[in-house]
Order: sequence, then C-alpha cells, then structure tokens
Amino acid sequence: MGTETEGAVAVRAIPGSPALRHVIRESNFHGNAADVGGGVSLSAAGDAGYLIEACTFVNNSGTSGGGALSAKGKNAGVAATEVTQCTFQSNRAKIGGAVMVSDARRLLLNASGFENNSADLISGKGGALYAEDQAIIEVDGSAFLVNAAFNGGAVSLSMKAQALLRESLIGRNMALSVGGGFFLEDEAQAVLVNSAVHENVAFTGGGMLVHAEASLQLLGSLLEENVATTVIGMAECNPLGLVRCGHGGAVATAVRGTLHTVNVTARGNRAKAYGGFLFSATLGDVVISGSTVVHNSAELAGGGSVMWIAQKARGADGPAPMIVNGSVLAGNTAKYGTDGGESLATNWQTFGVVLNETQWGAVVSGGTMPDVHCEYYDLYQNQVHFAQVCQPNHVIAQCSNVIALDLGRLPSQA
Repeated sequence: MGTETEGAVAVRAIPGSPALRHVIRESNFHGNAADVGGGVSLSAAGDAGYLIEACTFVNNSGTSGGGALSAKGKNAGVAATEVTQCTFQSNRAKIGGAVMVSDARRLLLNASGFENNSADLISGKGGALYAEDQAIIEVDGSAFLVNAAFNGGAVSLSMKAQALLRESLIGRNMALSVGGGFFLEDEAQAVLVNSAVHENVAFTGGGMLVHAEASLQLLGSLLEENVATTVIGMAECNPLGLVRCGHGGAVATAVRGTLHTVNVTARGNRAKAYGGFLFSATLGDVVISGSTVVHNSAELAGGGSVMWIAQKARGADGPAPMIVNGSVLAGNTAKYGTDGGESLATNWQTFGVVLNETQWGAVVSGGTMPDVHCEYYDLYQNQVHFAQVCQPNHVIAQCSNVIALDLGRLPSQA
C-alpha cells in the first residue's frame, strides 16, 4: 500500500489530543511539492484548530490535491482552520490548485488573495479552491483572480460541501469546460453575498455552473461581463448539449441544480450560443427576485437574457416553474428572437413561468432549437397570452403569427 507524502509543514492532531490552536505566521512557502498540501498539510480530529496568518504561498504543487494547502479532518466542536491575510500565487495541483478542504473540515478565509493558481486542465476542479465531503467554507473580503481549471476556474464544490462568500471578488478566471468562476455539483451549496463575479470564461456557465442537485444563492451581488464561448460550429450544438457549446454567459444550471437570486445585477454577460445571462436545463427551482438583468447577449443563437429548457424524461414529473419577482429584464439582445431577443424555450410541453411585478423589456421569443420539440410563450398578466409551437430546426422568425408584446409592468399574481 502506497504512502501519501505531505508538504513542507505537516501537522496532525490525533483523537483525544488537547484542543490546541496551532499557529503559522509570517512565513513564506515557495517551490514545495507533495502528493497533498505541497506547502502545508493539516489533519485534525476533534477540536484542534489552526491559524495561518500573513503567509505567502508561491509555486507549490500537489500531485493529488491542494498545491499550497490541504486541510482535512472532522471538527467535533467549533475549531477550524483560519487563513487570514495570506497570498496564494502560481500554485498547482490536480484538484484545488491552491487549497483543498475535505472530510467536513471548516475553513475560514479572510482578506486573502488567490492569483494564477491552476488545477489540472484535462480533468481538474477548482483552480484556486476545491472543497468536498461536507467541508464548510467561509470567505470574507478575498479575491480569486486569473485562476484556471477544467471545471470551476476559481472555486469548485462537491459532495455536500458548503460555501459562504461575503464581499469577495471572483474575476478573470477560466475553465476549459464548465463554470469559469464557480462550479457546484453533488448537493453542494453556495451563497454569495455582496460579491462580484466578473469577466470569467468557460464553454458553459461563463461565470458559474450549478449541477446535480447543487444549489446557489446570489444576494446583492454583481454578475458582469462573463463569457460562455465555444470552439465548435453552431450547427453541431444542441441546446441540450451543455458542454463546449457556449451556453449561459453568467450562469448555467443543469439536472436538478437550483438558483435563487435576490437584488442581483447581471449586465454585459455574453453567450456564444444560448442565454446571455442564464441558461437553464434543470428540474430544480429557479427564482429571480428584485434583480436587474440588462445588456446581456446571445451572439449566435437565442435568449439574450434567459434560455430555459425544462428538461425531463417522458413520463417523469415536470420541473417547477421559473419565477421572476419584481425584476427588470431589458436591453438584452440575441441573433434569433424579436425586440431584443428575450428568449424562453422548452421541450416536451413542461414549461411554466410566473412573472410578478416584473418588467420584461421585450417579447418572450425563441431561438434555434435543433432536434427538440419546443414551444414559445408570450406572457401577459401572469397568463399565457399566446403560444406558438415550432418544429425542430425552425427559428422563431419562421413561425407564423408571432405576436410581439411589450409586457410592461405586470400586476402581482393573484
């Protein structure tokens, strides 16, 4: 049986040991390598805690995970690993280019910076930070800039991990697959409060992707100038094909992923294919409240603001309706679709949308929908005012009797 090597500093607290707080302060970790935690590897059971303060981690590597720092071990009490005023730069690992947290460990990140870290670009997750196995992450006043991975250019959460980010920046990160800034899967949960997701790039979910029963809440945050791009021709892209087709400039949701936004501004996001702001192919809830969605675009297809595909197997329960409360969606554009290209679409007749006190700046219209039966709806005063069925490979402009409406200000749902 192989032995896993640990970093330049490895600290282990065993069950029954005193509830001590170990401190690493004002230290530099440069060019170290290990299987896990190239710079520092922390393992604890029970109430042992750690403080890492005013340290620098540069050019460290972890073959398996946590290029700079690995923290694992269940917390029986309130002890945690706290990282404050630290810099992580140019670290790399298969997963968690800078930091990996696992095994229900609690990590507090304060006033720290992550720049130019990377996870494996073929299959890796979390260019700066990867958390799994019920780990709990709290981030305050920190920045994740120019990190890269296959999934989750900056941050990736899996296996019921939880994260809370406050007043933090996720900017100019890149994923070679999905989730340019953030990737959530496997019942992971994330809440972003008063934070910015800016100029991230991926093939789907330029800013963020929520997948496989994960959930994302965005509160008072900014999604700006994120890009979902593509390297293949639009003729090869099915709207149900999530990967490499340029869907969801700011956010994409899939399978049973859920999204709730409150007081969010989404502007200037771009999708090469569908959904400049949001591409949603999920059975999970999507609720947009008190938010402003403006000047987003779908460059080659439909859904300047939103592309909604109510994805389900035949005979299965349909999704909950998308709900938009007290929001403004205006000035968004798409190649296909009229009056600004605001686009909502569905397959297999499972679609539902509820608009409450919402200003929709243009007609709910459609885009190219190859290989899918789809319906397009105009919504007025919370009722389906007009429905147009399009056959596969048609665009909305080819459907007869399309009615363009300025929905204006809608009354609350009765």
